[in-house]
Amino acid sequence: MVFCMKKINVIMFSILIFSFLTPMKVLSATYKIADTFDGCEHGKYYPLTNGRYLRCDQYKYFYKYRPDVIADGNKVYAIDGREVRGTIVQGTTINTQINGEWEGCDFDTHLLTNGYYLSCNSYFYEYAYMPQVEILIIDGDVKSVKINGDTKDGVSVFTR
Repeated sequence: MVFCMKKINVIMFSILIFSFLTPMKVLSATYKIADTFDGCEHGKYYPLTNGRYLRCDQYKYFYKYRPDVIADGNKVYAIDGREVRGTIVQGTTINTQINGEWEGCDFDTHLLTNGYYLSCNSYFYEYAYMPQVEILIIDGDVKSVKINGDTKDGVSVFTR
């Protein structure tokens, strides 16, 4: 009986030690940034090749073309093998145009070709005829508006 108890204790101890020495399996997913990546800017969104977006939760700069993003669930922990904090989020990009001439913002509203409206809460001047508008929507909220490739502050988008 004593021999059996010692044998059971040795087996239990071996199992316990083995479980601590065996690395835990991490469930991870690999994504790819859709284009050139020049590093994380806190709060900025980067499109991924699968239609989702990477939101950087810190500043970390380096250059790489279409780097891999390693995430556990939605939590990002590495980009191109470098430790980076970020989150994978759902979103969409809407590409449209301003309908007609564009002379910048003067606290006014402009019709877009997709039926949306661009509202100006600021003043700046620039001229273009039917400039391209890129609207980034994350979780139902407009996060950025680019006009002819430049992110514009003081503008928002709405439907009637």
